[in-house]
Amino acid sequence: MLKYVDNKNKKVNIKKAIIYTVLAILSLIVGLISPSVFMKNDTSGFLRTSMFQILDSALSNANNLIDEAITTDSDLALSKVILRKIPDGYETVFKVKNEGSFVKNLDVMLANDLTKDFVIVKNSDNGLTLNPGEELIVNDYDFQMDKNFSGGDINFYLKILNENVFEAKTENNFYKVSMDEYRPTVDDFFISSFSNDQIVFDYEINDFLMNEKSFEILISNKLEYSPIDEKYREAFADGRILPYSEIPLSDSVFESGNFKMVETQDMPVSVNVFKDGLYENTDKTYYLMLKINFGTEKAHRFKYSNILKLSPIEYVDSDDLSALLSDMVGGVPDVSHFSSEELLRGETVKFLFEYFETDMESMQSKKLFFKDLKPGNDYYQFAQALKKFNFATDLSEYFAESEKINKELILRIINELKGY
Repeated sequence: MLKYVDNKNKKVNIKKAIIYTVLAILSLIVGLISPSVFMKNDTSGFLRTSMFQILDSALSNANNLIDEAITTDSDLALSKVILRKIPDGYETVFKVKNEGSFVKNLDVMLANDLTKDFVIVKNSDNGLTLNPGEELIVNDYDFQMDKNFSGGDINFYLKILNENVFEAKTENNFYKVSMDEYRPTVDDFFISSFSNDQIVFDYEINDFLMNEKSFEILISNKLEYSPIDEKYREAFADGRILPYSEIPLSDSVFESGNFKMVETQDMPVSVNVFKDGLYENTDKTYYLMLKINFGTEKAHRFKYSNILKLSPIEYVDSDDLSALLSDMVGGVPDVSHFSSEELLRGETVKFLFEYFETDMESMQSKKLFFKDLKPGNDYYQFAQALKKFNFATDLSEYFAESEKINKELILRIINELKGY
């Protein structure tokens, strides 16, 4: 609460206000009882005008002094603070209550001691005016947390900015909000870049604790899970596409693996997963997971990410594509226009849409999905249509039309077009 108390000035002001009020009343009474005495020779109305000016001035001074006396005994408090986590930050609701006397046209700042964000609280163009016991709901406070913060206490407070208000005596004007109820979650664990033998992993976290964090990369070469839940993803670096998959974490999935810690350091982290070279044929498949440890005063907590699956990349040629279509759709497709070399993304995606006689007009969007394609490109409309599929959310931001296409992506496209 913010209290503004100056008893000496208040008593003096009230006395002055009473004197002004009495003078005004006496002037009015005298003027009403004996108007002829004062007014009979006042042919110009000067005395009448002067009397009303004195009366108006006296009443105005009395009102101002009363307002000033009342305002100097104000008591503002934050009676309630609500923070609701939303994707872009926090939705806020604050209640400012006048627990003292009438306040008028105050400039009041609502702020916190952590992020220093603030808003000026007012209910009119002139500032904040509240009657005793009245509350004002404030919901335009833009509260944004730093991602390095994930819990602890935050103090929200009110501060009067008017220079003409008596010096504030702060008494319990802080409203403490504990963020411990918001458990940190790992929003994403992904591949940010790669080379022939190194993969760089990074993460995104809903993180609001004020403490140190440590990271562990857990790796396994076996896992039991439902292929239906497997999510196709892509990373892009130096003109190349690296396909990988994401598998939702559950207790049964976690227990089916033989996870071992391979790295403990800050993120992002570079891991040598395929020791024989990323693009060499190998029978190795790896499952990786991020563990984040949070140390707090109350307990030691940790969170796991979903699991990333890295398999040897299998590319296809025209014969492979023909065999896949025959097995999944039937018939013998004409793939004679392809060379015998491994197929490229642009030409293969175009062929598949045309093979299934897809209505391309219905699958177009004005939004540009890929940074390396513009209208007029031979593969533009087919790449745009690709983003309409359910699995395509996590495709790379680059289409990479001249990059070799992997078998996993072809299978997913065929499955989507079969049911389209």
